[in-house]
Amino acid sequence: MTLPDESNRPENWNWVSVISVGEPIRLTAVEWNDFCSRINEFRNYSGLAQYSFLAVHQGDKITAAATNQALSAILEIPGHGDAPAAVSAGDKIYAELFNKLRDALNAIP
Repeated sequence: MTLPDESNRPENWNWVSVISVGEPIRLTAVEWNDFCSRINEFRNYSGLAQYSFLAVHQGDKITAAATNQALSAILEIPGHGDAPAAVSAGDKIYAELFNKLRDALNAIP
């Protein structure tokens, strides 16, 4: 197995929006799509194929399906950190999920 060249490692992801417990989550479609792009940068860095994410458009809610796609794409990357559990349609999605997705991605060496 060939290890990735750490000098090519993508930068850690940080949310631009405030994502904190007890506060409303106001991610924009652009920010979510940028997060998915960063996941693909990490996948490429790790030698994996690009993941085909559902596009999120302005005014769309980020659904369980979209968050579960991000989760699946991260879980396939070797070295990911602790990840949140998948969510089901109709579940409330809390700040902790978004922060755990970020942390799981950023743990990739």
